[in-house]
Amino acid sequence: MFFQKIAFSNLRKNTKAYAPFLLSMSLLVAVIMMTQIIVNNPGMNKLPSSQSAIFMFRLGNIILMIFAAIFSFYTNNFLIKQRQKEFGLYNVLGLGKREIALVVFWELFYSCLISLVAGLVGGLLFARLGFLILKRILDVGASFVFELSVESIGLVILYFLIVYGCLFLFNMLQVRRTKPIELMQGSKRNEKEPRAKGFLALLGIICLIVGYTISVTIQSPISALALFFVAVILVIVATYLLFISGSIKALQFLKKRSTYYYQTTHFINVSTMLYRMKQNAAGLASICILSTMVLVTVATTASLYFGQKNVVETRYPYDFQIESEADSQQLNSTIDGLEGKVTLKNRHQVTTTKNLLFTVDGNTLTPSTTFEDNSEHLEKAVFLIFLTSTEYQRITGKEGPGKNELLVFPENWTNQALPKELTIDNSSFTLRSLTELPPFTQAENPVQQLVLVVDDAWLSEKLSTWYQEKDFLMYQQPAVITVFDFQESDGSNREALSKEIQEKLRKTDPNASIESKDLFQIQTKTFTGGFFFLGLIFGLIFILAATLIIYYKQVSEGMEDKERFEILQKVGLSHKEVKQVIQQQVLMIFSFPLIAAIIHLAFAFPLIQKLLLLFGLTDRNLLISVTVISVVAFAVVYLLVYLITAKVYYRLVEREQ
Repeated sequence: MFFQKIAFSNLRKNTKAYAPFLLSMSLLVAVIMMTQIIVNNPGMNKLPSSQSAIFMFRLGNIILMIFAAIFSFYTNNFLIKQRQKEFGLYNVLGLGKREIALVVFWELFYSCLISLVAGLVGGLLFARLGFLILKRILDVGASFVFELSVESIGLVILYFLIVYGCLFLFNMLQVRRTKPIELMQGSKRNEKEPRAKGFLALLGIICLIVGYTISVTIQSPISALALFFVAVILVIVATYLLFISGSIKALQFLKKRSTYYYQTTHFINVSTMLYRMKQNAAGLASICILSTMVLVTVATTASLYFGQKNVVETRYPYDFQIESEADSQQLNSTIDGLEGKVTLKNRHQVTTTKNLLFTVDGNTLTPSTTFEDNSEHLEKAVFLIFLTSTEYQRITGKEGPGKNELLVFPENWTNQALPKELTIDNSSFTLRSLTELPPFTQAENPVQQLVLVVDDAWLSEKLSTWYQEKDFLMYQQPAVITVFDFQESDGSNREALSKEIQEKLRKTDPNASIESKDLFQIQTKTFTGGFFFLGLIFGLIFILAATLIIYYKQVSEGMEDKERFEILQKVGLSHKEVKQVIQQQVLMIFSFPLIAAIIHLAFAFPLIQKLLLLFGLTDRNLLISVTVISVVAFAVVYLLVYLITAKVYYRLVEREQ
């Protein structure tokens, strides 16, 4: 009971340190419980594209669990540093490391109990609210209901028991490795001015330049997907190196400027921050990275959610698109039969080749049968659809290409201007661009896609030459592409009609590829809505993490600076000057991560745009608008955190009048 009382008393007396830790752990319990309920909900199986939605939420749940464990160790590290002097005092008073271990055990036991109870009780309300928000975002029916399973609660409890167990082992390792005199000195024993290493600063600049260059120069969305994590890692490494070495260099530079340094507020701020900047800079870099993660996550997921219409229109310019190898007369007969029930419009039918993969090298196109040929330079991959001169004349009534000439649609390549000449398998052609070619539309695609109008005999000969192997004989067969829109304003009727039309068309040709804009819109709403919901959750967690890092930095540094400011006030520093020094110091420290995060986001914007193109989002203006709104909203939250933590720091260091 003795050690239990000490542990409980410690929790009560150290509320400034423990309250944010318990609050954050309770919120993590609630969030993970909510995602567990969603993942294990039977209604998930009834959603459109249910498997992709379930996979997405399970992956999100795993990422949250990993982040919760890392963040738990991070906040616990702040706590253990604040308690070092106290543990040293226990040791001096006669408590051995075994007894200190018992105190730490009961403290973590009570912390675990409080966070689990508060998290599970609050989590029920939070999960219910989150479930209603998700249901509204997904716009699903009554089958998607809130169900609480014992399995979900059990998994959450087991997970956090393991996390707290690991925290206990970590704390014991820290106590056992440290001598009593070091514990008494606490975190002050390493307080000395660090040396700025020019090599690390140079390495940080190189990493940053390379990461930014990858983002702003990349052309292919597929290459962007491959290089995204490379750029992210480079920028993270650069951020830590530059904050650690660059900040020290900057402070040393200010210290050498006598006109700036020898002023009351400047002297105190620079001298206070400089000696502990290595530790300080690591925390600021973490805040910068978390802030960048918030901005990128929210801007990306929100753009996809609010750009659903753009995604649907890009993928499906017509209500129905059918690609078939069957007799077009049978297909047309079925479509004609639909006109008695619905009004069809914008109906087109064209016979082409299938999508054929080619590799671009300058103005030369070489046929390819696999992406492996383009694995190192995916931006050089292009899909070609060939249209015979005869078919072009049939659908447009215009003259086809002349000798050694190609008609090309669209007018521009996705990533570069259309050349004047083109060589395809040793055949040279001059190019003439087309402004329109129904039923094809001009849209930006992840992989370049062109429609070429060519001579009938040349195409027949080349297809038989390119695709002689048994596995590729299907590419010699033509594809009949049929598109049409249908008239119906009621959304629910459109969904039912789309399913009925799709069913009738499949009976005519079971092997046909039949795609419906309305049915795809329902599926994409599930994906983008779930993605947006996870983005909000991750954004909330990242903001919580950044806020707590800022708070703990202010509390720990306020406790360390209290004695210094008391001395300064005794020798004549006024309360007004103390407040001015604090405001300047806090603003100086915490403006850097926000500014750096916005710069990171600006350079990441081209890469984000390319990645969203993989999902079909081509509306650049929407992405810019959502990104700007996300930055403004986050800056407001960041400012509020700054104002609150500045007050906490001021109360800690100011000497009573």
